Amino acid sequence: VHAKNLIHRDIKAANFLVGENWHVKLCDFGFSRSMGAAGDAMKAGAQMTLCGTDEWMAPETMMGLDYDQKADVFSFGMFLLEMSLRAEPKLRDPSKMYRFEEELYRRDAAKAGVPEGLIQVIVDCTRYEPADRPTMKEVLGVLKDLAKKQPDDTLDFVESSSDSELVEKKEKKDRHKHRDETDAEREKRRRREKKHDARERHRSRKDKDKDKESSEKREK
Repeated sequence: VHAKNLIHRDIKAANFLVGENWHVKLCDFGFSRSMGAAGDAMKAGAQMTLCGTDEWMAPETMMGLDYDQKADVFSFGMFLLEMSLRAEPKLRDPSKMYRFEEELYRRDAAKAGVPEGLIQVIVDCTRYEPADRPTMKEVLGVLKDLAKKQPDDTLDFVESSSDSELVEKKEKKDRHKHRDETDAEREKRRRREKKHDARERHRSRKDKDKDKESSEKREK
């Protein structure tokens, strides 16, 4: 988005679409606007309007000050916070100029087992001064580096792989996971999977029967 000289202005989890293979895309560009030619000045002041969602909004936006793409970086940091704690961010205190309370987040993140590297990315994105925040390109670079260090693929969402590549990656991981199984464990797993498939087929037949019954009732 920023590479195309745009500002989104409403980044939050609700505005991301997740495909069946965990391929994530940003959506809802209703508030997005084109930046000025220099990339740091708004066109005719149109981007100075207060828009977005309060809990994810940058302090400068909340206070009606001039803002640029670094406001998106702040919102992305709040989105990462949302994902890391699995809870929506709380409204920030206007008496503190809507500052992000780093110490409180670090405490909650430590309890939730959030990787230190990700905690630091979130803290950097949510700096009070826009100039102190990284660019989105820098943020994604750091996240990709972190993803490579995560053995459990907890940061796979930053990868720009195609769906087929993600499927192949998952299958490879599954093969590795099952490689060291004993024959007894492998047989037990297969029986469990077979039972699961049978239950799914049975549930599917029941759903079809219900749909057919409902259709017949409507026709009568």
